[in-house]
Amino acid sequence: AERREHPHALPPWVEAGAAGLCAAFCGLTGLASITLLAFQLALVLRGETTWERLKRHHLNAAAQLPPDERPYDRGPRRNIAIFCGCEADPGVPKWCEGNQGKLAIRPAAAAAAAQK
Repeated sequence: AERREHPHALPPWVEAGAAGLCAAFCGLTGLASITLLAFQLALVLRGETTWERLKRHHLNAAAQLPPDERPYDRGPRRNIAIFCGCEADPGVPKWCEGNQGKLAIRPAAAAAAAQK
């Protein structure tokens, strides 16, 4: 049985180049996706939003805090539970939990205001 070539077939070097280009594109897209996933998982574990991470100095809730304190961080285990929906998100900074409807002041700021 004689093998006949399709009349519109591409040369082998074009097919190999297209396959290589496709593999490179898929590899770069996959690497970018994995990197973004790792970044987002790190943020979830830290209880931090992308906005907090990139623009911390613009946020009222985080502007007065020390650099290593994050207002919505509840610890890795609780952060994951909130993220997965196993626990309700309080929606307020950790120093305001249980005080919904009251003035939201950090404990240190309240103590400093009381001393004045």
